Amino acid sequence: MAEAFAVVGLVAAIIQFAEFSSKIVERLQDFHSSVDEVPKAFRDIKVELPLLLDTLKRTQAQAESGDISRETQEALLPVVKGCRSQVDLLDSTLVKALPKPGDSSWRRGMRAFSSVGKEKKVEQITSKLHKYVQTLTYHQVTGPAKLVIRPSKPCFIMPFDRDQSFVGRGDILEEIQSRFNNQRRVALAGIGGVGKSQIAIEYCYKWHERHPQGHVIWMHASTQARLDQAYRGVARKLHLADCDNPETNIFEMVFEWLCDEDHGPWLLVVDNADDIETFFGPTSDTSQVRGKSAIPLAKFLPRSPDGSMIITTRDKRIGDRLADRAKTIMVLPMVNREADNLLRLTVPIQSGSEESESKELLDALGYLPLAITQAAAFINENTMTVVEYLEAFYSSNSELQELLSQDLGDPRRDLDTQNSITRTWKLSFDQISRQKPRAAELLSLMSVLDRQGIPKTLLQNDNEQGIEFTTALGTLQAFSLIGIEKGGTKYEMHRLVQLSTQNWLELQGTKAKWQAKALGLLAGRFPSGEYETWNECEVLLPHAEAVVGYTSTTGSHLLQYAELLQKLARYDTEQGRYNISHSRLTKSLTVREAVLGEEHTDTLVSMNDLAVVLNYQGKYGEAEAMHRRALELRQTGLGEEHQDTLISINNLAVVLVCQRQVRRGRGDIPPGARAMGGGARGGAPVYINKYGQPSSYTRNPEQVRRGRGDKPPGARAMEGGARGGAPVYINKYGQPSSYTRNPEQVRRGRGDIPPGTRAKADGAQGGAPGHSSEYK
Repeated sequence: MAEAFAVVGLVAAIIQFAEFSSKIVERLQDFHSSVDEVPKAFRDIKVELPLLLDTLKRTQAQAESGDISRETQEALLPVVKGCRSQVDLLDSTLVKALPKPGDSSWRRGMRAFSSVGKEKKVEQITSKLHKYVQTLTYHQVTGPAKLVIRPSKPCFIMPFDRDQSFVGRGDILEEIQSRFNNQRRVALAGIGGVGKSQIAIEYCYKWHERHPQGHVIWMHASTQARLDQAYRGVARKLHLADCDNPETNIFEMVFEWLCDEDHGPWLLVVDNADDIETFFGPTSDTSQVRGKSAIPLAKFLPRSPDGSMIITTRDKRIGDRLADRAKTIMVLPMVNREADNLLRLTVPIQSGSEESESKELLDALGYLPLAITQAAAFINENTMTVVEYLEAFYSSNSELQELLSQDLGDPRRDLDTQNSITRTWKLSFDQISRQKPRAAELLSLMSVLDRQGIPKTLLQNDNEQGIEFTTALGTLQAFSLIGIEKGGTKYEMHRLVQLSTQNWLELQGTKAKWQAKALGLLAGRFPSGEYETWNECEVLLPHAEAVVGYTSTTGSHLLQYAELLQKLARYDTEQGRYNISHSRLTKSLTVREAVLGEEHTDTLVSMNDLAVVLNYQGKYGEAEAMHRRALELRQTGLGEEHQDTLISINNLAVVLVCQRQVRRGRGDIPPGARAMGGGARGGAPVYINKYGQPSSYTRNPEQVRRGRGDKPPGARAMEGGARGGAPVYINKYGQPSSYTRNPEQVRRGRGDIPPGTRAKADGAQGGAPGHSSEYK
């Protein structure tokens, strides 16, 4: 009985269509006779319609004779109905284009002109009718057994089960739903492992609950090959004709099916759309995938009033373009509550101390869902506690990289997708390296610096074009590998991103190269340490300290290492960090003596600076010996009148003054005796100006010569300095500065400290007051 009803339904539909189409053919004939120049689309449809009618009549005869099964007739019925809907649309178009009886020649001409504007619509109708003819003809030629049947129920192409452990992300799910009220495409972007695909999976199941008759289609789009495979899988699931023929343009076939409103609502997920070349690349020889036209694949992403699309990508730029420039939803790491719930699903947390440890673990993992699930799996598989995992996590970078490289599988992720953090991000690193080499260079450099507060000025090459530099940084931001700090002049990267990048460099054998590059960069750009440069020094200090921790083996890198240590030491000295300065200068001097020799001017600079720090530390005997050695070598190599020689004379005199002050303090010198060169309360090394007033310690060789009697007392130094005022400091380049090396004296000179106040020494034996002194 059911089969009889199916036959009646199909035959009746064909008869109704034939009657209606005959009238349309007559309308077309009238149109051709009344219009001088008929647009091509109208001529084509006039040929196509009779062919369709003939094909349907043969299908009707087969149905009436019983040569078509019930299932096939049920499948053919929507084809006939689809033909009818297209012919209805054609009829309404012709009504607007055909001249009416009594129309003037002008109005007939206007209607003929308007028909040209409707040609595109008629072309679309002709194309769809032609495909219906192909389907019916294919059935009649190959027989009922080979007929491609339209799916009788909605397609649900989803490679993942619903995640029963899915937690949080409610705000993003709501945002997706809200966006679909006004737009048809939504993009999710974020760093690998942040949970974009998991959000899309959950939304698919929620959407399917609300639209049980709609189609849900998941496509993996990491490469052209994977996207081709996905389209063919959809074509098979939809039972589209000739979908296994390698010559078939599978993208166009699926595209047209999904664009057809008659096929109902659908939700399409384009997952892992990370390669911009896959969708927008140049037209290359990809006939196997896209056909001879090599149209960019982005053109084959369907559009329909009843269709919705979610794109997941690591590259925000792709999301923006595929979602028609609608604002991309940035998926960030989980908030504390969400991450804690995710961890508790697999790792039991009971006591208060365990809660504290779990919070520490989540902080260390950056609240990244993939990192959390992989850590939880590792803890469970190895019967560890959270404390034991943290101990391994913090023990060393190599241990941490080993933990982050663990791939324990994840049923919620594609089988071809890496599940470890380092391998997941390696895909991004490799892709950036191919597409934007300058961005990969910047990422490599940033990974060997301190991960926070990286100034933009440190990253840009001297002669680099602004647009190249800006787009390179933009690429890293688009992949969520770096973030910009408040103010827009400094960048930061997550600790796990930094370690994964370093691991990537190690695999490439370029880690030492980038460490050496960073060392040379900081050695050249770190300032002199004078007061005017303190702000810049403070910004660069964490990065300089990071790179001096790397070991170099070649002579050129060792000299850069020694130069940076010396610059850091000068800044430390001015900040009153004498012990740290002493350590750095000792290393700098050792390297320069080994590579350059004791007599080299750079070696003598390190020697002189170390002697100054020894003096500040109150180690006067060591300071005197080192100053005498530097003076002797400078007299021999540079001559008596060279500026550096005069500096050594002055500095040696300061040490001798300090020693005399110490002896007076011990009672070795009578209280009334005056120290050569002066003395000051508190034991700070001082210089007595021509008015007999104590002044800040100076390295000004002009004043040294005056002190020796080479210049008349009334003469004014060319190097600067107010008449009778504080002497000028000459740096290693022979440039004058109003800045003194004693921070306490700087503050006294500015009036920050009353003249009669004595500074408390910074832990030194009678040494110079330090930056962190307390004042009474």
